[in-house]
Amino acid sequence: MHSNQAHSVCRQADPQAWIENARDPKCFIGTDGTEVIVRETHISWVFLVGRFAFKVKKAIQTPFLDYRSLDSRMQMCKEELRLDRRYAPNLYCDVVSVRQTPDGIVIGDSPESEGTIVDYAVRMHRFDDDAILSSRLRAGEITRADICHFAQELARLHESSARQSVASSDAEPSPSSPIRANTAIEDAMENFDELRQLVPDQLPTLQRLIVWTQSFYENHSLLFDGRVRAAFIRECHGDLHLGNIVDYDGELVPFDGIEFNDRFRWIDVISDMAFAAMDFAAHGREDFCFTLINEYLDQAGDHAAIPLVRWYLVYRALVRAKVAAIRLQQFDSDSDQVLQIRQECERYISLAESFSYRRPPQVTIMFGVSGSGKTFASAQLLEQQHAIRLRSDVIRKRHFGLKNTQRPTVEQQHDMYSNAATAEIYDRLLRLTRLVLNAGFPVIVDAAFLKREQRETFRRFTEEHHAHFAIAPCYADVTTLRHRVGKRIMRNDDASDADLTILDHQLYTTDELSATEKQSVITADCLTA
Repeated sequence: MHSNQAHSVCRQADPQAWIENARDPKCFIGTDGTEVIVRETHISWVFLVGRFAFKVKKAIQTPFLDYRSLDSRMQMCKEELRLDRRYAPNLYCDVVSVRQTPDGIVIGDSPESEGTIVDYAVRMHRFDDDAILSSRLRAGEITRADICHFAQELARLHESSARQSVASSDAEPSPSSPIRANTAIEDAMENFDELRQLVPDQLPTLQRLIVWTQSFYENHSLLFDGRVRAAFIRECHGDLHLGNIVDYDGELVPFDGIEFNDRFRWIDVISDMAFAAMDFAAHGREDFCFTLINEYLDQAGDHAAIPLVRWYLVYRALVRAKVAAIRLQQFDSDSDQVLQIRQECERYISLAESFSYRRPPQVTIMFGVSGSGKTFASAQLLEQQHAIRLRSDVIRKRHFGLKNTQRPTVEQQHDMYSNAATAEIYDRLLRLTRLVLNAGFPVIVDAAFLKREQRETFRRFTEEHHAHFAIAPCYADVTTLRHRVGKRIMRNDDASDADLTILDHQLYTTDELSATEKQSVITADCLTA
């Protein structure tokens, strides 16, 4: 496709200096581009040519990577391809060679490839800058449904990710993965060490956060260690901020994960999720932050991790603060970009501090029959209250070993929806409510609460824990209720198993709210469900 003569404009003998001369699209095999756009980061160059992007790793050494040898760059290109194809198989194409030929540099491979290999590149499909999630968000083009779908996919990806195994004999992680302990506290303290050097004017705030981080970790050390034993340390993305998520083929897809450092990648799945959640808040969308957290927890069933969520939100905000602080060092003090980057750094530090504070304790219980819009209304409430929602349908499915949208057999349904099972689920919801309150978040309990005794149990519990209690009732006429339940059955995409028979039973057995209970009522939008 490309003759040697076509490459004559790209002559370059130095295998590292070729970067400067690879500005002609004829250097790139298999592209249809008419120009080459070069982007530079601190560890790579990216060549945008036609429909493709070619990512080349810089031959450098830093405290966390060493790309100086050709072999290391080849291995890391292959590793990047392996890792990022887990998330974006249609975005990442292959690893191609960079060859020095008698007539110049050739980037890409063909049956006629000749010359000496001087470098390697990861070839990807190109996408527009405005497809990046941070740009989509600023343009107002992201919806709650987009966040929910992304959270569900992320949970599924984490579920299928490689994980540390535990030897049953000594309860210690096996050597099957590079990381054999939870390094979260070491990572956090190293982050503080760098921040103190980079932004000394932020020392008072940083010092408060250091004390909080250490104290929190010590108080929850058993839980952090238990995450290792329970195999929640997995091969994750590692750098999941909004700039590393792209709207590709109508899906929000992670890309550009960490390939160069095992320790940054083999982390608690909650740390990975918290990175994206934190960055929504950093971009002014704390509502989406909590939508992501809640939808992820529902999909993963990992409610035991709730006490660690705030810690990881703080840590991830400080990671982004450090990245901004490092970028500050790359510009002259009078540069136009310095003020903007400094404000970004300070904004992330301020966000980290805000996450370290406990929220005012509040318990909100939903009330309503199937199809009344409880889940829709609670999704809005959790965004407003920055709360953790507990869905009885999800808790019930997990309790009986089923996936959220998996339908029970007739026998299973009898067991799952017996009076004894329902009482057990409400007990479980009460225990989780205590867990969430202790973790410093408001709680929304998305259950029917059709019996006055169920509501009174939660009211008494809330009073004993000095929290604010509220009831969010949801109502709809019978025609609407039946239509919604039927439509949900047809979609088959929700955890609820309620059918029209169950709805009819609920309509005749509900204990309506008393005059006293109505004093605790708050308004929730269930009409547009």
